[in-house]
Amino acid sequence: TELTIKSFSNTDCTGTELASQEGVFIPYSIGTGAVGCDESSLAPVWHDASNPSNPSPYDSCQLGIQYTCVRVENPCFDRATAHACRILVPDATAPAAYEDCFGAGSGGAAEKVLMAELRSGDRVLSSMAEIARVIVNQHKEVVLSARMVRISHSGGSLALTPDHVLRVDGVLAAARDVKPGSNLDGAKVESATLTTGAIINPVTTSGYILAAGPKGTPVVASSHPEWIAPFMLSATGLLVSERSLCSSLARLFPESAQAFYDAHLEAFLAGRQASLNTIARAPSPVLLAAVVALDLGIAAAFLLHSFGLTRLICMMGAGELAMLTATRRIAGARALDNCILYVLTEEAFEEVMRYYPNHYDTILEQSLAALEATLRSNEATLETRMIKA
Repeated sequence: TELTIKSFSNTDCTGTELASQEGVFIPYSIGTGAVGCDESSLAPVWHDASNPSNPSPYDSCQLGIQYTCVRVENPCFDRATAHACRILVPDATAPAAYEDCFGAGSGGAAEKVLMAELRSGDRVLSSMAEIARVIVNQHKEVVLSARMVRISHSGGSLALTPDHVLRVDGVLAAARDVKPGSNLDGAKVESATLTTGAIINPVTTSGYILAAGPKGTPVVASSHPEWIAPFMLSATGLLVSERSLCSSLARLFPESAQAFYDAHLEAFLAGRQASLNTIARAPSPVLLAAVVALDLGIAAAFLLHSFGLTRLICMMGAGELAMLTATRRIAGARALDNCILYVLTEEAFEEVMRYYPNHYDTILEQSLAALEATLRSNEATLETRMIKA
């Protein structure tokens, strides 16, 4: 999240706009504190220097200066300059690949390429000692632009969006937190400047990728943005990345997976970024359940799209009331074609409702409406049969 700061001719932030500054990193220091942003509401907040961990509401207009919080989307690398090390042969080792891409190697094991050239199924260096597989390369077939931080360090340079995650001074941190003197895997940062550029983002099974500029040595960067990186880079998240249905399908059908992402998932995920950010702040059990559910849904859609599974049966009203009223419900399901059946246990349902109680009434109302419609339909069917008899 960043600030847009505008100044106006009137103290109530009306009249002529005198100046504007976009892409201001937070917290933005003013006097005895700093202006920040509430991540859920995107409202400005005040961090007082005496108690910075407890922000208070802050009027977005202060004496003719307007503060607007803007969530930065499309966390990625710079399409024009970001490079990776692509493995060329199955038996290549990580050290040999590193020498081919960034040292004095012969070039037989790997090649240094623009990240924009990567596709699902490619194998790349995720560190000097590890190789990972590209699950999918985001934004490959669409050109989108975003604000970037261009980091120049003692070994080279790298440009990426402010909320992309790097190893900074030995810990994971957003690119916006990189400052002159910071340490990136042994490379000392010389400068960090704001710029703009088109984006690209290869997502790997390890969650990391060795990233470099046109010249010089690389640094380890995450392939995940700040909002989801803590979970996806945890032991649980890495297990999901490596063994999820989507990852497995991408390994088996890389060309189809990349094509499906380009044609469908790109727009689908872009239109739901706010919802994904909200889910990412949920407690770990709920977040894991959401990630698994999303994985199942995307995998099902991929199978439907790529392999002609033309009918996915979704049965509504086959257990919602039983969940809500703790009564036993017996139902049968018969598929007309190949399908995927999802099962929600009572325990999992109660866990979700505990964190999202406001959805309980909505589910109840919809279930009762579905039940009422079913009863009306049954009555009409029975009446018709009686007339015919």
